[in-house]
Formats: sequence, C-alpha cells, structure tokens
Amino acid sequence: MRTKTALRAEIRGRRAARTAAERAAVERALADVVLAQPSVSSARRVACYASGAGEPGTGTLRARLRATGTEVLLPVVDGDALDWAPDDGVLQAGPYGLPEPTAARLGRHALATCDVLVLPALAADRAGTRLGQGAGFYDRSLAAVPPGRRGLLVALLHDDELLPAGAITREPHDVPVDAVATPSEWLDVR
Repeated sequence: MRTKTALRAEIRGRRAARTAAERAAVERALADVVLAQPSVSSARRVACYASGAGEPGTGTLRARLRATGTEVLLPVVDGDALDWAPDDGVLQAGPYGLPEPTAARLGRHALATCDVLVLPALAADRAGTRLGQGAGFYDRSLAAVPPGRRGLLVALLHDDELLPAGAITREPHDVPVDAVATPSEWLDVR
C-alpha cells in the first residue's frame, strides 16, 4: 500500500497535467452527477468549497445550486479550523492561496446547519475513506459537529481518484464520507 504522502504526490501530478478543456468537462459533469441526487437537489443549505487549481471544479455546481435558491456556504480558514460564509460569487485569495468568500462569516457552528457537505479530496476509497491535503482542517471541523447534526458528506473526485476499498489507510481522526461523486458516477458508501 502506498503511503498517504506518495499517493498525494501522485495525484497532484496527474491533476497538474490535466488540460483546461479536461478540467471544464469534469466541472460540468460533476455538477450534473451531484445535482441528479435528490438529497442534494432538495437541500436548503449546502457547504461546498471554491475549487483551487487542479481540484475538481465546483464553480458550475455552486452557481446551479444558488440559481435554485439553495444557500451555499464556503469555508474561510480561521486559525487551525474553518469558519463559514455565504457564497455570493465574490471570492478572494485566502491564507493558503485558496479562494474564499468575502461575505460576512457565520461562525464555525454553521456547518451543523447544512443538509449536504461537499468536501475536497485528493482521493477516496470505496469504503468512504477520504484523502485530503493533509492539514486536517475538514476532519477537525467535521469532528466538532454535534452527533446527529452532520449532513450528507460527499467527496468530489476525478474518475481515477476513486480507489478500491482499503486502498487508503483510515486513521482515528479521519472522518469517512457518505458518498463519492466523480464525473461518471455517484457512489453511496454508507
């Protein structure tokens, strides 16, 4: 089994090699796959992320959610955790160079008010283990949500980043996802 460090490097390399046309096609297909799910299309509030360079794009998904009246929240790095703010389409570079909203922050507790949480990931396996960037922001934020208050957790990936069950070592602090969305499929892993 590859280490998480080696797997991260491999996936980042593949992501960097994708063309602009490939990235645009992935973004559109992911929005179609995710919005075809009743749990997402009927959600009142969705936490998402504003995709950075190389990540599966979320711009189309976020715009389509907002167009249907769904409130979309985006993360704002706040120390060692994430705060949340409404996605009004206006973004600025955050502390790690990732896009963040400029709207007023709602507080860390806002995550517990979301019906669906669309999470960034470098990979996930078919058992729901998500491989993040390694800083732990999402795992810490999700662990702070009171039991029974956490919405559906969905990881967005490219097709080649969905791995066989057990391919990623799940550590005690890793919060598993409920579903994985790729441009070609939605996989419930609960």
